[in-house]
Formats: sequence, C-alpha cells, structure tokens
Amino acid sequence: MLRNPDSPFVLFHIFAGTILLAAGIAALLLTKGSRPHRMAGRIFTTCMVLVCLDGTYLAAIKADASLATRTGTMIIALTALYLAVTGWAAARRDDGETGWIERIAMLGIFTLAAISVYMGQLIAGRSDPLDLMPPSVYYVLAGIAAWLGALDISVLVRGGLSGRHRIARHLWRMCFAFFFAAAILFVANDHVFPQSWRDSGLLRLIPLAIIAIMLFWLVRVLFTRWWKTPHDGRIQAM
Repeated sequence: MLRNPDSPFVLFHIFAGTILLAAGIAALLLTKGSRPHRMAGRIFTTCMVLVCLDGTYLAAIKADASLATRTGTMIIALTALYLAVTGWAAARRDDGETGWIERIAMLGIFTLAAISVYMGQLIAGRSDPLDLMPPSVYYVLAGIAAWLGALDISVLVRGGLSGRHRIARHLWRMCFAFFFAAAILFVANDHVFPQSWRDSGLLRLIPLAIIAIMLFWLVRVLFTRWWKTPHDGRIQAM
C-alpha cells in the first residue's frame, strides 16, 4: 500500500476512475456517432489520460513494491494511455490523414517496448529475482508494444486510414484501453469488492464483456455496410 492511503492522488484516482468506467459503459451502449456517444467518448478519453498519468505516479512512489512491480504497472498504465489517445485521434482524423499525435505515440510505444525488454533481461539475469513477476511478463508486454508500434508505422507509411479501417482503429483501441482499466480494477484489485462478488466470478466477466462487445462492433464495422451510414461522418466529428 501507499505510505499515505488518503493521499489526494489516491482519492483523485478513485474519483476519475469511477467517471471513466461510467463514461466507458455509456460509450459502448449509446448509438455510435450520436452526440451523447461523442460526449461520453470525450469524457472517457480525458479521464483515461488523467487516471493513467496518476496511476503511473502512484506506481512510481509505491513503498512496498519492488522495482519490477512498479515498472510493470507503469508500462501497463502508459500502454492504456497510448491506446486511448491514438483511438481518440483515429476518430478525429479525416480519411487518409495523420498528425503529430500518431508520430509521438509511435515513438512512445517503441520506448515502452525497449524498457520492457530491458526489465525482462534484468530480472532473468539476477540470482535473486526482484519479485515473483517472471521475465516472460515483460517480454509479452514488449511484444504487444512492438506490435502496436508496427501498426503505427503502417498507418504513417500509408498516410492514414480511410472508411471502415479508420473506424475500426478507433473502436478496438478505445475498447482495449477500457479493457485494461476494467481488468486492473475488477481483477488485479478485486480485494476492494465484497467476498461474495469475488466468489461469483462476475468481476472477471466484466473485462471479458468489453472484449465481446468490441468484437461485435468490429464485425459490424468491417464486414457489413454499417460504416457507410451517416455514423461515419458523426464519428469523424468526435
């Protein structure tokens, strides 16, 4: 636990995280491209940025955690931040357009990949492991970050995405950011919920439900004519 559980940073994290969850659920359920959906998306993105930055700081100062645990938490938080920002940018772009956000985000995600590889090697090379986190966890994080960076390179080389592919990029990146936030709360910190909730298995179903909804919308966007409706223009104006 933190040295001071009543730290304003902790209280802010809880407050912003609650709004983030509510806005994320609203964005999933509301009509895509509608004014309420766009408003929920803005609130979600803003809260995700604040929560991820605050969470990175809280992980850095956590008194009873090892360097490996703190670094891993920070990498996950910053990856979620990257996903939310690039997902939001995809909705803001016109077809066939990119900008400085995509370029900075690409450099940032490759930096996280490099840090993850370094931490994996650091843990693997110690006779006394930094903690119970195996090196493979960092190598997985490095692989995910490198894959995301490679997708960014592809987008930049092509000069941006158009039509259904631009909407799909917005959709899956925002949903994965939401998945990370939900998994950290409902799975990694399930001790804050009543024992009956934990025993029911419901908490683990919530992040999976986000992925299920994401897959539903990806199929609808990529393999039907939904993306050609006026939703496309409204999403673009998000």
